[in-house]
Amino acid sequence: MTSTPDAPVLPSAAGARSWLPPHRDVRRLLWVAAITLGYALILLLRRPSGLSDPTIWAEDGGIFIAGSFDSWGQLLTTYAGQTWLLQRLIAGVIGQLPAPWWPSALYVASCVGAALAAAVVLSERARPLLGRFRWRVLAGALLVLLPGIWEVQGNLANLHWWAIAAAMVLLAMAAPRSRAGRVAEFALIVVVAFTGLGGVLLLPVALWRLLGGRDAYLVARSAVIAVAAAVQVVLTFTLTDRGDNDAIGALPTFVEFLLKRIGGGLLLGERGLDRLWVAGPWLAPLALLALVLLALIGALAVIDWRGPSWAWLATGVLCVGLATVATPADRLASTLAPYVSGRYALLLLAAAVLVVVRGVAVGGRPGRWLAAGALVLMVGGVVGDAVLPPLAPGIPQSELVLMQSCLDAEPRFADAPFCYVPTQPEAGNWKVLVPRS
Repeated sequence: MTSTPDAPVLPSAAGARSWLPPHRDVRRLLWVAAITLGYALILLLRRPSGLSDPTIWAEDGGIFIAGSFDSWGQLLTTYAGQTWLLQRLIAGVIGQLPAPWWPSALYVASCVGAALAAAVVLSERARPLLGRFRWRVLAGALLVLLPGIWEVQGNLANLHWWAIAAAMVLLAMAAPRSRAGRVAEFALIVVVAFTGLGGVLLLPVALWRLLGGRDAYLVARSAVIAVAAAVQVVLTFTLTDRGDNDAIGALPTFVEFLLKRIGGGLLLGERGLDRLWVAGPWLAPLALLALVLLALIGALAVIDWRGPSWAWLATGVLCVGLATVATPADRLASTLAPYVSGRYALLLLAAAVLVVVRGVAVGGRPGRWLAAGALVLMVGGVVGDAVLPPLAPGIPQSELVLMQSCLDAEPRFADAPFCYVPTQPEAGNWKVLVPRS
């Protein structure tokens, strides 16, 4: 059969669809979206009171929501000696909602943010780190069910800990292949690095990644983290009162924190620590099991000495170390109590989960046996803390309605220039202060 030279060439059906991702990629994206939604639902349901009787926790109201009524220049305003870019960006959106919506919006946004952070492990780029998809799903599930995080779950004030945990995984991955992917990831790293002590805490993982390759993108990413770390060190030493801190004197508390809040937290959860980690016949065997669990995790990091395990753990240990050193001597003992200072434990708890799943998924035979043993020991903590007690009493709707009325009104009294609503954990002390103008 001969063809006519002037006949138009029509695109084939396959060619017309060439701009679409392959069917396999579409299915994978749908699975990732569905599982991420599942992670968000788990986090929302872990604390039922967050949905039925939500509150405004600590800095969520008095610092971040209140700051959202200023210009966008407040994004870089310091608090407690650091910038809080992530929280201020989210609060800038939530603050535009009606006041009665604030508690629920804060809870939902925090849970969704944590779910997105956990879902980083689902990326195909995480396959060399955490193995096949089923193992990465398990890693994400263990992260959203992480024990020992009563204080952290469901509030904006502690969302940056989840973001740093996600960045630990992102930094250990190979660089994105597309330019858009690199731009998006770089922007996320900038936000996380300049939130709290993100830059300082991400230094170990950034260093590990640089040791494995130094292309321009990885160097630029690590440079941003280094700059953020330098800024945070300067801000800490110039804007905060270090008080009566004793690094050497804090060492015993640091060691006990690792044993009780990390080993014991993974083993029993905070509920179990509160009930069982007390003076009595059970304390010695429980402490021994917690020590065994820590030893298994440490052994996995040694076996994986060329991998990211040691860097992930180093980030968590650095966080605990900085927290204990920065805590005044008269308050050190309180950091060991259940339901207190869980924010300092999250990164090391998350790192332990990543190390254990990595050992099971991609480790050799000895590592897999060690990791399987660690997983078994962690079951009690995950189950025990699956449902979390209320963070604090909810904010009455009547108070929030009055807050909105105040925001909508013109100033009437020279001696009452602010609108306020009580928040937790110190009702009567934390206020949402917004100029009435």
